[in-house]
Amino acid sequence: MRFPKVLLSVFLCISIACSSFAGSILDVSPSNAVKGEAAIISLDCDGTSFTADPVQGVWLFKGSQLIKAESYTVLGDKQLEAELDVSGGVSVGLWTVVISSESGVLYLEDSFLVYTPDLSDDGVVDALDFSLFAKHFLEVMPGYTLVPDLENLPLTEAEQQIIDAGLTSSAAAEEYSDTVAEGNVITQNPLAGEVLPEGAVVALTVSKGPELSEVPDLVSLNQTDAENTIAAAGLSVGDVTEDYSDNIAAGLVISQSPLAGESIAVGSAVDFVVSLGVEMVTVPEISGLEQSQAEAAIISAGLTVGSVTEEHSSTVAEGLVISQSPLAGESIAVGSAVDFVVSLGEQPDPTGMTWVYIDDPGVSGHGGFTSYMSKYETTNAQYCQYLNEALASGDVQISGGEVYGASGDYSGEIYYDMDDSDAQISYSDGSFYVETRDGYDMSDHPVGEVSWYGAKAFAAYYGYRLPTEWEWQAAADYDGSYTYGCGTSIDHSKANYDDANPLGLSGRPCITPVGYYPAFGYGLCDMAGNVYEWTNSIYSGSDRVLRGGCWGRSGYVCSVSYRNYYYPYRPISSHGFRVVRP
Repeated sequence: MRFPKVLLSVFLCISIACSSFAGSILDVSPSNAVKGEAAIISLDCDGTSFTADPVQGVWLFKGSQLIKAESYTVLGDKQLEAELDVSGGVSVGLWTVVISSESGVLYLEDSFLVYTPDLSDDGVVDALDFSLFAKHFLEVMPGYTLVPDLENLPLTEAEQQIIDAGLTSSAAAEEYSDTVAEGNVITQNPLAGEVLPEGAVVALTVSKGPELSEVPDLVSLNQTDAENTIAAAGLSVGDVTEDYSDNIAAGLVISQSPLAGESIAVGSAVDFVVSLGVEMVTVPEISGLEQSQAEAAIISAGLTVGSVTEEHSSTVAEGLVISQSPLAGESIAVGSAVDFVVSLGEQPDPTGMTWVYIDDPGVSGHGGFTSYMSKYETTNAQYCQYLNEALASGDVQISGGEVYGASGDYSGEIYYDMDDSDAQISYSDGSFYVETRDGYDMSDHPVGEVSWYGAKAFAAYYGYRLPTEWEWQAAADYDGSYTYGCGTSIDHSKANYDDANPLGLSGRPCITPVGYYPAFGYGLCDMAGNVYEWTNSIYSGSDRVLRGGCWGRSGYVCSVSYRNYYYPYRPISSHGFRVVRP
């Protein structure tokens, strides 16, 4: 056996040498020494010579305990007796004999066990018994047995070893343990190596395994509440990290590990992630970029490409971005979509569009007009072409017999009323078409049944606009000398008005083809009569101004200065329009 360091340091002050030697304990007398008596240990030693190497002292040691013999007697070269006081300094356990001589410190390889029986069986320990250890103790102490080492053994195996040792076991107690597997022995009493009378009881404590706790749900709690909830469940706070979240507010828990509802050992750590809120980025400027460049810029900013639509533009070259939503510089959540519109270039004019350049000083007090104006009122064919193109591009939709805006500023507003019996445009098999009346192809007749919103949408679609009422009058009165759009006077050879019905149509509207009457002034047709023309001007409230008179009104109403008005959302067969462009 190895000499403990604490003991070695004690004996090094006596001698520089320390070694073990073979030998045995012959006897301890009396074997049951009553407290206060002396006990004599008889040794038979080999590997040393007590006569050649004179003994200087004899001790017993166990752990940090050291008891010096009161006296000793060398009986021969290899035999020694030592007398010890057992008045209370000897404790239960395994003791070793140490001998100090001139050559150093020697300790006996053999040992003995000290235990404390109750000789009078009155429940009081009244003697210190010495028994030879190992192969000797059962012979010396018949009726006694060693307690086996039972720790970490499964309960059934431990109980069997207790039976095999001639002992009995009590009902095992149970405790939670983080280190001993469930069902295995945690502790035993008495400890392993102790000597007990046969039939004595060995008490065991068996592991129930780690004490488990159900992981609480932390998601959407703030950090403080989450930590308190973990502690209340008998668990510990693990790693707390932060991350962005699109749906959990800043400061609240996004996720946890282990998940809520799992059963884990008490004291185990629960990690969780706290939200930093939505990660925001700045929308890049993509107007004027090519589509591929715009998409690359959006993705590079941590955003996604949203809806990409196309429309004609008179100001942005084909293939470049016209507009975007959200606008450049706005802060939005990472991963949000950015929509943009790509230019198709200038919208080709509808078939038959003819332009007249006008440079007029204008009506006094209202400014001049310098731009292009359409020579004719917009025709059924041209508006039908627009409806088909706008339907294909998703800019209009049909509900019942009416056409409504589906995009832009006037989405949801009525554009054209096909249900009215005076309508000249119908819809069938996926497209709009112009009707025939009384043998006449109505394609070159001016469109009616158009609301102000419908006229505005047509103009915007092709990059045009409606003239203001004062621009219209500047063009209509020519150099200021015209009373009517057809000159200083009006009659049925110059204009379609006052229900003249020159084509002899069987019903309303009694319109004539554009260009049926001569051009006047700057070269414009039908600036008097045929259909009223919507302008971009407000009369009052939401009402919009109409100019020029129509086929069913008197000549007076056809004068250049006459102002009519109507609701912008109500189509009528006598209401049409013409457009201007830069």
